[in-house]
Amino acid sequence: MTRSVLALSLALAICHGAALACIPPAPPIRLSDESEGDYLERRNAFNQAVLYGERRAAQERLYDQASRVSLARVIKSDRLLLMLADGSPARRIGVQPVAVFKGTPVKGETAILEDAGMTSCGRYGGGNATVAEPGDYVVLFEDANPSGPTGHYGLLLTELVDPRILSRFNAVVREARKAR
Repeated sequence: MTRSVLALSLALAICHGAALACIPPAPPIRLSDESEGDYLERRNAFNQAVLYGERRAAQERLYDQASRVSLARVIKSDRLLLMLADGSPARRIGVQPVAVFKGTPVKGETAILEDAGMTSCGRYGGGNATVAEPGDYVVLFEDANPSGPTGHYGLLLTELVDPRILSRFNAVVREARKAR
């Protein structure tokens, strides 16, 4: 029994951390005087709050760990030979930073984001930005993902919730509008 528990603990320690983070908390119990509709509404609000909290915590961690955080434009997108668990091909994108939120700007540099696989949580490796197409913009976290193929991680703009990132993004948008 002890060997089994030790083996399981070791296997879990080796697994990618993102897979473990996707286990949702138990839903709230239905109150005795609560209608089905009220319960579903409260349960959905609870689930949304949990997802928001997890997304914000992950973005705060990425921002803190990254050597540089940028708004980046996707300049190329390739399908890889690796097929993911959902049957879709893994992807690799090339991005070029256009505005730096944290760190030192470097002109003309291109970063690569690449899928490593898929769990019940979705794609992992380069972040959900790997589904972006050329011309799209993403947020690039450089050197923030040591378990990913390139060490970089990218987020689609629609996923942003961290106030620091949103504030810097809004400042870039304001400056771009002034420059027109």
